[in-house]
Amino acid sequence: MNRTILLIMIATLFSCKNSDNKKTQNSTVPQINMVEDKEPDVISGYNKDIVYISIDDGDTLAYSKSDLRKILKTFPELTDEIAYPPDEEYATEKNITVNLSNNSIFSLNCELCRDDYFELYAYFLKMHDCDEDYKMQRETLIKLYRDINSIYGQLAHGGTYYGHQYRRILGYAEYSICLLNSDKDYGDFKKSYDIKKQKAFYIMLLKQTIEDEVNNDTETLPKDKPIRKKELLKTVDEINSLITDYFYLKMTQQFQNSNY
Repeated sequence: MNRTILLIMIATLFSCKNSDNKKTQNSTVPQINMVEDKEPDVISGYNKDIVYISIDDGDTLAYSKSDLRKILKTFPELTDEIAYPPDEEYATEKNITVNLSNNSIFSLNCELCRDDYFELYAYFLKMHDCDEDYKMQRETLIKLYRDINSIYGQLAHGGTYYGHQYRRILGYAEYSICLLNSDKDYGDFKKSYDIKKQKAFYIMLLKQTIEDEVNNDTETLPKDKPIRKKELLKTVDEINSLITDYFYLKMTQQFQNSNY
């Protein structure tokens, strides 16, 4: 694939939401090659029957080897040779249910089930994203995405969507790392020009959103609005400090525009 084609693919991703046609030959979604027909080491190389999959914040998902094999057999895209955005992967599989041991099931027909799917997606994709090489970028993206989620959650006075998004952000962040990893030979995320003005404009828009939403919020007393704005703007300040290059800026903008 030449540089021009890759640029077109990445530009298309920034301008469009998920494709309606998931895995066509002419798909413009950036792809990453997996190891084909190889059982993940988390199963074959693990010497205990129960596999504990670390997520973040100390949380883990626990599966028996046999159950994990059933899940991966039913949802092969989790370790497929080509990775697509998590929403796109989930959209084609959500009506499938897997019968696991102890009369339990793995189903995608509920919001919590979708959370589990996104976390598994992130876990297996991370195996192919040079985990340690991108540790700092991954942590930064998760913070950025969760800051955006927190702002919109507070503006909406909460809601289950934002709680679910907190977990699903692992999948969104990992796919962003996938894009960065696939771009490493070309450096299209490493723009040579100064992004200060672009970032300042983005931060200004985010602050203006907070200003407008809080000013027109009928659920907050007028005397409480200045305090509310101040707390939300602290999160914007953190976002401002975390966006240090073109990659973080574009990924944060894309995540916000696609989900809120």
